[in-house]
Amino acid sequence: MRLLCVITVAAAIAAASGPVAGEGREIRAARIEQAPKLDGVLDDACWQRAPDATDFYYPETGSRATEDTDAWICCDQSNIYVGFRCHDRQPDKIVAQQRKRGGSIRTDDWVGLDVDPWHSHRSIYWFDVTPRGTQSEEMPGSGGSKIEWLGDWQGTAQIDGAGWTAEMAIPWAILKYPELQSTMGVAFVRRHSRSNQTWFSPHMGPNFNEALMYDWAGLEPPAPKLHGIGLYYTNVGLGGVAFKNGLDIKRQLSQETNALLTINPDFASVEQDVESIDFTYSPRVLTDNRPFFEEGVRHFDDESLMFYSRSIEQVDAGAKIAGQTGRHDFSGLTTTAGANDRHTFYKSRWNINKDSSFGLAATDTTRPGIRNRVGAFHFTLGKETEKRHDLLEGGLLKSWTSGPGRDGMLFGIGTAGHGGPHQLGYSLLYSGCQPDYYPADGIVPDPDYKGWQYGLNYGNEYDKGLVRGWWTSLSSSVLHLHSGDLLSRGISLSLSTWSLGSQVYVGFRRGARREESPSGDGTFVIYRDRLYLLGCGWNQNDMYRRGYLDLSFGHRAGGRSFHTAVTQRTKLTDGLSMDLAIEYLNMTGPYAARARQSVASLAYDISSEQSLSARLVERSGTFNLTFGFRRRVRSGQDVYLLFGDPNADNTKNRVILKLVRPVF
Repeated sequence: MRLLCVITVAAAIAAASGPVAGEGREIRAARIEQAPKLDGVLDDACWQRAPDATDFYYPETGSRATEDTDAWICCDQSNIYVGFRCHDRQPDKIVAQQRKRGGSIRTDDWVGLDVDPWHSHRSIYWFDVTPRGTQSEEMPGSGGSKIEWLGDWQGTAQIDGAGWTAEMAIPWAILKYPELQSTMGVAFVRRHSRSNQTWFSPHMGPNFNEALMYDWAGLEPPAPKLHGIGLYYTNVGLGGVAFKNGLDIKRQLSQETNALLTINPDFASVEQDVESIDFTYSPRVLTDNRPFFEEGVRHFDDESLMFYSRSIEQVDAGAKIAGQTGRHDFSGLTTTAGANDRHTFYKSRWNINKDSSFGLAATDTTRPGIRNRVGAFHFTLGKETEKRHDLLEGGLLKSWTSGPGRDGMLFGIGTAGHGGPHQLGYSLLYSGCQPDYYPADGIVPDPDYKGWQYGLNYGNEYDKGLVRGWWTSLSSSVLHLHSGDLLSRGISLSLSTWSLGSQVYVGFRRGARREESPSGDGTFVIYRDRLYLLGCGWNQNDMYRRGYLDLSFGHRAGGRSFHTAVTQRTKLTDGLSMDLAIEYLNMTGPYAARARQSVASLAYDISSEQSLSARLVERSGTFNLTFGFRRRVRSGQDVYLLFGDPNADNTKNRVILKLVRPVF
């Protein structure tokens, strides 16, 4: 009854907090007869009118940008065209280091156009370009790196005595939108590396409220067409590498729905992240870099509690579907590696408004000797204003497994809120996991618990001065087993502060944790932890000189603990850079360990389309060395050459040549 009352009140709040029609300012569509010449120079006729946007804001504080920016947008029947004039009083300090398309440009200056083709305030496309002309994009739900798979567009730029200019041409064909769409949402973005600020026009608040984007009205875009692409790959090599062919097919079933089919995919050469050696009581959830599993949109937090794609090691064939119909969006996948190795995951979500939704999800897993299913219900009820975003979330997961036992539940309900400077952030969660809850394709950090977790945070940011901001947070939790015994309790406090290009943080954690005794006699012990944390970062706005240091020490798991991690990037020559990450762990007590790990990565950008790379992973005396060559082109055949196995423990004497080419 109490939960029903909370949901009823929150639903009323959510219904009253939806985006208001016309909430954003309007830009009337300017249709042109002659397309601009994309050379980064704004001397074309379409840029000789008054800019569409000149007011740019730093969203965290609401202050005006410290440098002027002019932005234009226009279109014809083939493309959307965008122009930027970025005024800069110190043009010799403009930062443009990244050369590789799709590489990280966060430390560079850049400009971007954000587009909401459905005007739904949810599915946003990002198109960004740096003063060097390096392009980066973010397509809703897309995975993989093949440009023809994502959709190609053009971006150019020029640096001059007044700052820099940029031009973009974005084909209508790579956007998804409904028939006769006359209004889309757009926002203009400028990153100013020297001040470490990103400015938006219009002002969208610290939470990037999509409902406040400009309404780009009066559009007459071409009728959307359905597209498809097939990518065929061939693997040949030496050192036990079998000749292998595979095929990926992506097809639009409608403007709202995509289908994806993969046959005999090549996952062996996909470089996964190197896991930290730091001690943890619970298993870590790691990202999955395999393109098939990257495709799609997450519907709720902690999806890994029922589906964790890295638990699927082998895939002979797989299919995926993702789309939306009105306020309903959905996705599903299925993979097989034989009759006794099948995995299915499906999820649907109904959006009440931009900040509120409810959904269902299900998995069906067949492994040797086991059949497991998990069903889930989840909801989010939110309210967003210019300064805050507050929400109530909840979910219930239930497992069914062949044979006796393992038919339990996991649940959670909580509220959270956050905003910009001078806004108190908070979180409060009550959750529990029954001992019999079992997701064969999921990962559960603790298989038996119930209890509370809560936190508070507060901070401020400044436009001027040596210190540009600070943030402090306090969190605590108390979890018990269903038997009533303590599982864990703890409290943590942290404080961070930053200036231009550098940051420092300190923290303290204290708690107790119940674990099985190392003696193996079936008894349990309570470890009382007390840990101190220190960290700093330097040259954060320099792609080739930034670094981090993290340090923790104290008592953990019944003994003394010391862990440190250092990362540093260095530019060796023009186009050649190195990333070095070193970790060291020393623990005494029941989990006594002394370990080190070093990861050295070299990258040489031959051009925006070709690069060489090498990675050496050393872990307590074992070595894994890999070399690679990549040629990724706008259209045509991509080439990958790899020596070694990037995910093995030791160096493997093998060579793989992979060719990827479109077949339709």
